[in-house]
Amino acid sequence: MRIVSLASSSSGNCALISDGDVHILLDAGISLRRIREGLRALGLGLEELSALLLTHEHADHIAGLAMLEKVTEVPVYTSGGTARALMAKGKMVGRHVIFLRAGKTVDIGGLAVTPFETPHDAAESLGFAFEQAGRRAAAVTDLGHVTAEVRRAVLGAETVLLEANHDVNTLRCGPYPYQLQQRILGPMGHLSNESAGALALELARSGCRRLLLAHLSETNNTPRLAYGAVAEALLQGGVAPGELRLCVAPPNAQSECMEC
Repeated sequence: MRIVSLASSSSGNCALISDGDVHILLDAGISLRRIREGLRALGLGLEELSALLLTHEHADHIAGLAMLEKVTEVPVYTSGGTARALMAKGKMVGRHVIFLRAGKTVDIGGLAVTPFETPHDAAESLGFAFEQAGRRAAAVTDLGHVTAEVRRAVLGAETVLLEANHDVNTLRCGPYPYQLQQRILGPMGHLSNESAGALALELARSGCRRLLLAHLSETNNTPRLAYGAVAEALLQGGVAPGELRLCVAPPNAQSECMEC
């Protein structure tokens, strides 16, 4: 099993989870052209996609959805709340939608996918855990804080795609208006570098060996700040350098491939 980000920022998010002949797109927050290019770089085409998982309905996660629905018949797995929100706005046709419930595992080509609730200001936001043949991975972004449910879902995963959205000081001193700052900092907003570092330490102690930091704000964060904060949390917690492979997903390019 492998996870690779095709794009990751507050402007657009899309990743691929693959295992053998199973290729699952996680969110479609970039154009169809960029999705095609990202897949092509991995030796894949749209016709080889097994499924599309949608975390929630915000634009940076569904920008390419309409065109994907138009040119493919890939099944779209998402929560009922997300699907209803998208269809109400005319952003989703829903011909091939499969409704997910948090905690209920579904089988996609032999890959067990378990959705879990994430605290975010969306209709019914989800993160995802993946398992096959004893190997576990997880993807969790767009959460204002780490809940007990999130911990249960991700702890024990060997490979994790984890949000590190903002540096708190950069956000507070930056150009965003006060209300937007409060929304991002709030319990239904986004995970800070420091909060990502705290969860990273828990992950490392539960067996995680590969961590891909994602969904960095291009205004309120930098790869250096995110990497530094998480690396420092790991070091202070007793995780030796090299014990956990730590990478940052670039905003507009393919990330390193994280094998599991």
